[in-house]
Amino acid sequence: MSVIATEKARLSNLVKYEEGGLNYFSRDEVTILSGQTVNIGSVLGKVTASGKYVLSDADAIDGSEVAAAVCLQNLGTVAADTAGIVIVRDAILSDQALVWHANNDAGEITTAIAELETKGILVRSGQADYTFDV
Repeated sequence: MSVIATEKARLSNLVKYEEGGLNYFSRDEVTILSGQTVNIGSVLGKVTASGKYVLSDADAIDGSEVAAAVCLQNLGTVAADTAGIVIVRDAILSDQALVWHANNDAGEITTAIAELETKGILVRSGQADYTFDV
């Protein structure tokens, strides 16, 4: 079969449940630090000194090594600090739609999932296929 199209991730590929329905209790607006590529499903950590969010890297030592949020927007490459909508509490997300920092290995990802779960963000096995076969 040939791939005829590839789509960007959609919110429905990531979020399987969030608390509050249309009240969006699970979401917050945060500041995403410039100089990185952030899209739907990117797992973020919070830099302690600035309170800004970056891709969570388990090797960091600035607070961002702790997974704290998951991005809900396709921001692409962030040229300047920008506002972003993230899940920070009480949600169920698909594991296959999560986007991890390139440095994180399987053990670090398992730890990050446990960190998200302390915030009520549950990660479950799910489908996140963005290609169409014919």
